[in-house]
Amino acid sequence: MRSIKTAILALLVVGLMSVPAFADTYQLTQDLCTGLCNPGASGTSMGTVDVVQNGANTVKITVTLVSPLQFVNTGIQNTIDFNIIGAPTISASNFSDSDFSLVSTTAGTFHFAAFGDFQYSIATSGAQGAGGAQPSPVSFNIVATGLTPGAFATNGPGASVFFGVDVYNSVRGTTGPIGTGTSVPEPTSLITLGIALLGNGIVVRRFVNRKKQH
Repeated sequence: MRSIKTAILALLVVGLMSVPAFADTYQLTQDLCTGLCNPGASGTSMGTVDVVQNGANTVKITVTLVSPLQFVNTGIQNTIDFNIIGAPTISASNFSDSDFSLVSTTAGTFHFAAFGDFQYSIATSGAQGAGGAQPSPVSFNIVATGLTPGAFATNGPGASVFFGVDVYNSVRGTTGPIGTGTSVPEPTSLITLGIALLGNGIVVRRFVNRKKQH
């Protein structure tokens, strides 16, 4: 009986280790705007950054802001900044808004106000301050060798900012950086986990039945 329990535990561990992270969602909860940009209560979400596997070596990033926030480029630096583990060479494509573009394919140093430095930066071409502010949401693909949603990293030791976003609150007239905290697994990942565990359960049941027959 103990050997059966050991086998079940081993299969469950293997199942958990083999489930890939297909998607992550980050909440934009950190507000460093001068005069504050959050239209809601302090600490509430100002939007989300969804990172979804979109084929081999490709993730789709969708940044969605709550109303009345819009995307700007006030020089803090650029509009959407992030880090990738290993600092690979990347490319960007399929922008839902042609006003956005990747600043550099190689990792650099983009100082995003009080959030610190990031490696990669997406910029709007004409939104300096309120003029030319771009509506939400915006989505685009990032491509790099072996890239997955789990490859995105915080911007420094002890930091919890995965993505920095430059925004404009059209009601308050305030601008500045907002940032994300830790990620939350999407239902896609949880469903995949459930399927893996179900499959392991079937294997274990067959194993137990065979033991009984012998």
